[in-house]
Amino acid sequence: MHRSLILTGLAASLASAACSPDADRAGAEPDAPAAGASAAEEASATARRAASAMVIVRDAERRELGRLTLTDGEGGIAIAGRLTGLAPGEHGMHLHAVGRCDPPSFASAGSHWNPSERQHGSANPQGPHAGDLPNLSIGADSSGTVEGSTAAGSLFGDLPLVDGDGAALIVHAGRDDYSSQPSGGAGDPVACGVVEAAAADPADSLR
Repeated sequence: MHRSLILTGLAASLASAACSPDADRAGAEPDAPAAGASAAEEASATARRAASAMVIVRDAERRELGRLTLTDGEGGIAIAGRLTGLAPGEHGMHLHAVGRCDPPSFASAGSHWNPSERQHGSANPQGPHAGDLPNLSIGADSSGTVEGSTAAGSLFGDLPLVDGDGAALIVHAGRDDYSSQPSGGAGDPVACGVVEAAAADPADSLR
């Protein structure tokens, strides 16, 4: 009889412990991070580690034409690098508002990056777009040096280029006249690259 009472009491104690809030917490999984941090939050975290940004430019056949570096400069974003494999002559070049480069039209990159809602072109009194860049001059060897800057904006600070939906750079078939809407009469896009934040510390690439 005593043995029966002891076993009954032990079973009741175990059942009570299993149902207690402390037991629930002990057996539960640790709190998971908030379901899917937003793209804007991820971009912001990347920005805090970034010193610059890079663009790998590819044509509609996905061939790499070159790599460009973007850095914050005086009053705008400076861009530098070299591209090859383009037709000789001048080519319009612009930063676009979405970080997608779906060939062959690259329409996925959206319109010009234009946070101040101005018109296109440095020769336009109502312009330029923040994403307007100088024409790219390609030589007879199908290569050219990229060097210039935007009139406004920054990579990650005020009027940020790299935001929740990213950004892209597009090269056009013809020259930009710096005034015609919406793209300076530069013709069809022929190459595109997504703007990617570059790590300030090489170790960041492993995180």
